[in-house]
Amino acid sequence: MALLVAGVLALGAQGLWGRLARVPGAQASARAVALAPGEAAAWLLLGGLRAVVIAATWVELMQAYHAGAFHEVPPLASVITALDPLREEAWVIGGWTMAVQIPERHGDPRRAWPWIRQGLLHLQRGLERNPGSWRLPYETAMLLLLHVVADRERARALEADRALDPQGLPAVLLALRHLERAARVPAHPAAPDWARLGLLLELAAGAPEPGARRGYLDRAAAVLAHLRADHPYLPEQAFAPWERRLAELERKGGSAR
Repeated sequence: MALLVAGVLALGAQGLWGRLARVPGAQASARAVALAPGEAAAWLLLGGLRAVVIAATWVELMQAYHAGAFHEVPPLASVITALDPLREEAWVIGGWTMAVQIPERHGDPRRAWPWIRQGLLHLQRGLERNPGSWRLPYETAMLLLLHVVADRERARALEADRALDPQGLPAVLLALRHLERAARVPAHPAAPDWARLGLLLELAAGAPEPGARRGYLDRAAAVLAHLRADHPYLPEQAFAPWERRLAELERKGGSAR
């Protein structure tokens, strides 16, 4: 099944997109879901079979993942995202498997960065096709925070890689930017806000300049107020540790951990 899709994608890369121009409305339909030319070929040619192929490929992907055959996961995820670019879980599992499970299986942290980079690029492509997603920027931020920020070599490699970020932001600030993007999506859950709150407090604690510390603390206070307003069902105990930490940093000017 996956070989059939690969053949269809190859046809698209060899000029099917141009031939689709002669089909009324074909290109417009494909562009409506942000498909690349090869993806559009699979999307249009498979027609009603798409759902069957996606379901079968997803089962195969999950079997490979749980069997520890992590190298098989990214190509299967790519088949699914080519047929359904709105399937966010395929972007997420493909990106995290490339960035985390595959290099961990190799057992050599020094060789992890190329895989992490590919995982981040995969998530980036998913975000390009799902600009209204909260989950993809959130997952990207968590990948950066857990597997890049604390590693100096990886953080330097990220900062120098303009394909990952044209501005060359430090990894921690790029993670914050992704969390803020997730938090701007209407009806997003609380997870991006909690992560953003914690990161802002850490940035305030480590900021060398009083003005920067003040800015991070003000933003953290705003996020905490937003969480209280948007999630009134949360118990008081959920907010108390964060309020204590914010108050502590306020007293110390944000300069101590």
